Amino acid sequence: MQGQSRAARLFLAAFCALFFAVSFSYIIRAGRLTLVPIYDDVSYLNDAISRLTYFDAGGILGFLKSFTFMPAHSPVLAVIGTLGFLFGAEQYAAPYAFNGVWLVVMALLAWRTLDSLPDWSRVGIIVAMFAAPMFGFLISEFRPDIGWGLLVGFSVVLTASADLTGMRYPAAIRLGLLIGLAILTKPSGMPVAIVVIGSGIVLQAAACFLLDRRTGFAPVLRRSASLIATALAPIILYLCFSWEHVWEYVYAALVTDKDVWTTRASLWGHISFYLNHFNGTILLGWFWYACLPIWAACLVVLAAGRHYALLVRFCLLLLTVFVAYALPTASVMKTFHLGSIFYGPVIAASVYALGLIASSLKLSPKIVLAIGAAIFVVAWTPKTGNLGRDNPTMVVVNKANEAIFPTIIEKMQSRAPGQPPVTLFFSVPGPAYDATIDFWARQQRQFGRYLTGYTWTDWAQYLDAIKQSDIVVAADEGTIGQPGNFSFPSVGFQGRIIDTLRNDPAFETKRAFVDPQGRAVWLFIRRASFPQTPPAS
Repeated sequence: MQGQSRAARLFLAAFCALFFAVSFSYIIRAGRLTLVPIYDDVSYLNDAISRLTYFDAGGILGFLKSFTFMPAHSPVLAVIGTLGFLFGAEQYAAPYAFNGVWLVVMALLAWRTLDSLPDWSRVGIIVAMFAAPMFGFLISEFRPDIGWGLLVGFSVVLTASADLTGMRYPAAIRLGLLIGLAILTKPSGMPVAIVVIGSGIVLQAAACFLLDRRTGFAPVLRRSASLIATALAPIILYLCFSWEHVWEYVYAALVTDKDVWTTRASLWGHISFYLNHFNGTILLGWFWYACLPIWAACLVVLAAGRHYALLVRFCLLLLTVFVAYALPTASVMKTFHLGSIFYGPVIAASVYALGLIASSLKLSPKIVLAIGAAIFVVAWTPKTGNLGRDNPTMVVVNKANEAIFPTIIEKMQSRAPGQPPVTLFFSVPGPAYDATIDFWARQQRQFGRYLTGYTWTDWAQYLDAIKQSDIVVAADEGTIGQPGNFSFPSVGFQGRIIDTLRNDPAFETKRAFVDPQGRAVWLFIRRASFPQTPPAS
């Protein structure tokens, strides 16, 4: 038996390594890494490459200290990205290579979720789990949403499978640390994650009390308190230095810039957004078809076997999954990335249900492994991510950024030591992006000052930014690569900006790139004889 267990674990490790190798090969050959780095990935790449400077100068303490004055939008990705650039010589692909750690983490969490099964049965279910596109996205996306959703999902499931009445305190602390890690993976989603995980803890604590009233509520309360306290410790530490950053980001998204990010849809469009086939299958894949039958089968098996305690716990877990659906559905801002907070719990609950079914029916490990392998063969594809060379819009974005970068980097490199950095004003999001140019410039140890007016509605704001700028980047309205799914006010100002600067003697005009429709990206470079206005202090 011990030999079989060792073989199963070695097989799973080899499977994870092969899965990573094939997924990473795809994004290098035809996926995201064939394109320029753009949002949202590039914002996390810029954060990581910036922290590498502090690591080089101050070592581990210097790196840790950077979090006190440079809030991380995702502390977890900041660590992964910095390690990637450290060992990958600051190459674009390096942080994506370090995304492989996500596969190990998810395999370990699923392994722990299925701890009542023989090892080869666990392997079979995990292999089937990896056929979901969400696990390929863990490699192809350098943003926190996917890992965040899965960590929240497994946090909820492991809470449901834990006995909060007799749970050992070390186990409660480990679960608390997992919950803290899940929440800190995407701090801007902290309110949603806390409600989802918190509802799971409350419901399972209530179940423990109702199912075993003889022990009273005190043991449940003590273990729940230790779990919550452990989860809160790293969160509070992060918020001591970053609360203002989180607050400003969330407030801007939900209040100040709400009109920009609002998804225009009917009531049914909002209700069905995360449930419909198109959005649901992007990350869930075969789980979109199978999750409801799996859950129903689990309920039937548990009821038929008179496993009433497990039945109650599983019903409450499904209620928590519904909470994870309701929260992003109630939000006016919707993307399939944000749906990870729902899709992660769906997958984790399905894995848990498959484990309960296999355990209750005492299925042979060979049968479970064969079914899992069959699902993987039928459902999995190497193609992963939502961006690649097969996307015509991204080809235009690629060419536009490559077209403007030589002029910008030449301007930066011409600055004498001691002079203020070049100020660049990107007046519209796409097809050229400030963060893309910033990333390339940082790779060459060039640092600029970047202004963006994507959400501005006042012409005076644009004029003020122009006065401060050495280079202004604009694009004809409707240029391929401008985001059509969000309502950025700056798009409507492009004609006025271009006309104003083409007639301004302070700027040299350069039509840097023309898309297939004949619309252009414009560079306006300040002439040396017309110094810019310094920013107000």
